Amino acid sequence: AAFYLDGVNGGEVRGNTVEQGMNGLLLTRSDSLRILGNTLSFNSGLGIGLYRSSDNLIANNRLDFNVRGYSHRFYRRGQDSAALLLYEQSNRNMVAWNTATHSGDGLFLWAGQSTMDSGRGGANDNVFYANDFSWAPTNAMEATFSRNTFLANRAVGSDYGLWGGYSFESKVIANCFGRNRVGVAIEH
Repeated sequence: AAFYLDGVNGGEVRGNTVEQGMNGLLLTRSDSLRILGNTLSFNSGLGIGLYRSSDNLIANNRLDFNVRGYSHRFYRRGQDSAALLLYEQSNRNMVAWNTATHSGDGLFLWAGQSTMDSGRGGANDNVFYANDFSWAPTNAMEATFSRNTFLANRAVGSDYGLWGGYSFESKVIANCFGRNRVGVAIEH
């Protein structure tokens, strides 16, 4: 990663450019940060990745073309690359006004293995507002085993607009789903 923050509480990451690496910004157990106005694009792994990081504001960033294993018309999986990853007990984050297009997943949110093993925890109560997660070869937004709010986001031209396997009590309001193979799929 160009930036790796571990155990940081409070602070600001603003105005940085990271391109053509593997990961732009990774947070581990880092809370109450403001991540504003960065360009973290054209990386093969992640634009921004959070692990057990909560109460952060992620706004007005460019997180485009973070994708690996993609070849137009031939191979289109993305291999778990993403513009934005929220993973295992990353809660109460506010994600707003970002462009996160043409990435493996625009948003990849997974509750994590500890939740799978124990049935507790998750990646819950995050708010995704007015982001553009379009043109992902897999999912514009993927949020599994979690409870979150998706409000006024754009999810166009992907395999799935929103894949919400095993999600519960989530709010999906006023989003734009168009030109996806499937608009919204929430199983179980």
